[in-house]
Amino acid sequence: MLELKGGFAFVEREHVHFGVEFGVSAGGGRLDRHSAGLLAAVEPGLFVRLVSEKIGAVHIDAGWYGVVPAAVDQAGWGAGAAMLTLGWSPFYRR
Repeated sequence: MLELKGGFAFVEREHVHFGVEFGVSAGGGRLDRHSAGLLAAVEPGLFVRLVSEKIGAVHIDAGWYGVVPAAVDQAGWGAGAAMLTLGWSPFYRR
């Protein structure tokens, strides 16, 4: 799988960051129980990052994951879902 992701923080205070992010990923997979070959996904969303010198950073991301079947017989958008992700970066530095 190949993934490219980036974001921009509108609020970047000492212990809290808030902003938007966008990602694009591509890889193989299955769609509706059939082999879909190549799939691409778009991932727009929002993030909140809680930063501490002792524990690093805790990331809370909310976004949409929309799958675009790139190599199947059917054209158009495939499955999509809202996602809430919780992550931890122990060595995060501002």
